[in-house]
Amino acid sequence: MSVPRVSVIVAVHNGQRHLEASLACVLRQTFSDFELMVVDDGSTDRTPEILSRLSDEDSRLRVIQQEHRGQTASLIRAMRVAQGAYLARQDADDLSHPERFERQLRYFDAHPSVGALGCATEIIDEEGRVLGVMPMRHGIARVRRGLMTLKATMVHSSIMMRRQTYEAVGRYREVFCVSQDTDLWLRMVQRYDVDNLPERLVQWRVSRDGVYTSQREKQLKYGGVALAFAHERARFGEDSYDLLARVGGDLEAFAARYRLSGMLHAIWGELLFRGLRDPAAARPYFARALAQGFVRPKTACFFGWSLMGLAWPGGAPFSVRPGQGQT
Repeated sequence: MSVPRVSVIVAVHNGQRHLEASLACVLRQTFSDFELMVVDDGSTDRTPEILSRLSDEDSRLRVIQQEHRGQTASLIRAMRVAQGAYLARQDADDLSHPERFERQLRYFDAHPSVGALGCATEIIDEEGRVLGVMPMRHGIARVRRGLMTLKATMVHSSIMMRRQTYEAVGRYREVFCVSQDTDLWLRMVQRYDVDNLPERLVQWRVSRDGVYTSQREKQLKYGGVALAFAHERARFGEDSYDLLARVGGDLEAFAARYRLSGMLHAIWGELLFRGLRDPAAARPYFARALAQGFVRPKTACFFGWSLMGLAWPGGAPFSVRPGQGQT
């Protein structure tokens, strides 16, 4: 059996509602030289039954069963045994345009310096209704600037990356139980070109129980750690991942011992202010940053705004309004 050019990686936990449609859109791609690796992360619903049936119908689908360990551990396991020179991601409830892989590979062939490539993404609800378009930058320089401020990022389900790039930057890191993609992109963009196609080739589904809505504060804070790590690597040549691993998920304990604690608190304040639209949630972090000597005009202004209860002064991120993304 020949080695596939692309390995498509999906992690699923109790995803019976949308799993079949999500995998079907992969199996119907116009580019067909791929393996579809699905990690069943301890599902207790009909997910194993669906995967068994689909793998019998299409030999490109490979299923890995494991006890529930979380998305990051699942992705690491699948990436370790994937065979393709390119690694593509899709979440178990998202959808891809039939020509997504073909167009991404065409771009890679024309741009050998690019290590990872996403695309423009529509946002859909539980019923598949389009809610909007995820704010997205394209063009290598614009994507880099967006990532280094977290004002724009890459949609995880839209990514295809060269295996060589993924391995060279150190792969997914398991301590990032959320925002593992942000940590990876920031390590990539410091060494390689990354980009997004302007075409809308992916539909990202938001739901009430998804990480974006149910664990938003945690996601933002881990994203903040990833951004602080990027600045730390630029300054010192390495980051404090080992310290993050030692604290066992206690981000406040990590921040108290982190050598760039003031910067991290300022980043957390800005991300919570912008991402949660909640000045009260952000205020303590701005105060800690200033008390620790991280005195920057932007941080001081944001602290002042939060004290007055003013709204975030910039553009709003996408958010799920009442009644959206619910069953």
